[in-house]
Amino acid sequence: GIKGQGAFLNGRQKLQVGPVELMKDAIVNAGCPADPNAFDASMKGMKALSTRTRGIRVIACSAVTLAWLAAGRLTAHFGYDLSSWDLTAGALLIQEAGGRVTDLDGSDYRIETRNMLC
Repeated sequence: GIKGQGAFLNGRQKLQVGPVELMKDAIVNAGCPADPNAFDASMKGMKALSTRTRGIRVIACSAVTLAWLAAGRLTAHFGYDLSSWDLTAGALLIQEAGGRVTDLDGSDYRIETRNMLC
């Protein structure tokens, strides 16, 4: 594929992020980092979101999580202290499927980004 022409499932079905607009309807995945400091931050994020969302998931494979998000199977994902090889392909899928990928501070995703919100 060519950047800007969308993302497709099995070359046929165009991927589109989900239509959920309200936090209370969102299913959010929390990253599960190996670093104990990053893990504590992730747990704080899950606790803060647990009563404000439809549900929290912890799927420890960013590649799968980001592909599911691009396909509309999850609403959002956040993760701390991640490596570029865990994020880059998924970030592109999400962007091509109409989603937004940022650092946790809201700045645009770049290959150097280690903390992700999408």
